[in-house]
Amino acid sequence: MLDIVRPLLALQEHTLAALSQLSAPAQQLLRLGLTTAFEQGVFAAAESALGEQTGALHITRQSSPALARLVRKGKLDAALVALPLNTEGLHLHPLSYQEPLIAALPASWPEAATADLALSALNHRPLFWFRRERNPDFFDYTRRIFDRAGYSPAYVEEPAEHDVLLARIARGEGMILLPASFSAIQRQGVVFCSLRDASQQLPLRLGVVTMPANEGLRERVIAALEKSLP
Repeated sequence: MLDIVRPLLALQEHTLAALSQLSAPAQQLLRLGLTTAFEQGVFAAAESALGEQTGALHITRQSSPALARLVRKGKLDAALVALPLNTEGLHLHPLSYQEPLIAALPASWPEAATADLALSALNHRPLFWFRRERNPDFFDYTRRIFDRAGYSPAYVEEPAEHDVLLARIARGEGMILLPASFSAIQRQGVVFCSLRDASQQLPLRLGVVTMPANEGLRERVIAALEKSLP
């Protein structure tokens, strides 16, 4: 008799376990975009916090304009983007987090040994930078800052790959302005220099974009980010 009952009991336990899983609330996938304008280690704690909150987190890392397009198309639920940015059709919530820009210079340049470097001291040096059509709002924002600082760089198109960019800087081909968090990435032949009054004149700010209707999701994401960002 027991030989007959045991398989039936095992089947019953398996069935109950399966039904329990079906009745449990499904994990809500959060599709989150992270801008590559900041060094990605900045977002580590935020990724962990949002992963615990949602139980299912999918990360996309791209440029801020590309992330904004993906949110508009419904392919992302939310994205952390560098500001300023064209956010037409989206809800933008600026976050308190920001970083000053610093200069990444070839170690062979004499300016690399200068403390509290002024932008105007680099007027004769080539600057790796992006084309205006890639992000008009941010390009124009930096141009206004450059004008106020008396800085007139000779623009050179920025390589798409970060390692290629740093290699060209190390060879003395030019410089770039980056958020301060990128100084964590060391490269032989490249020196990261702070800029005079950069926290006031050259801040790179962070914001969250979502579709306007996603109010509940937006509030949850913003609350987690404000607690977990540095």
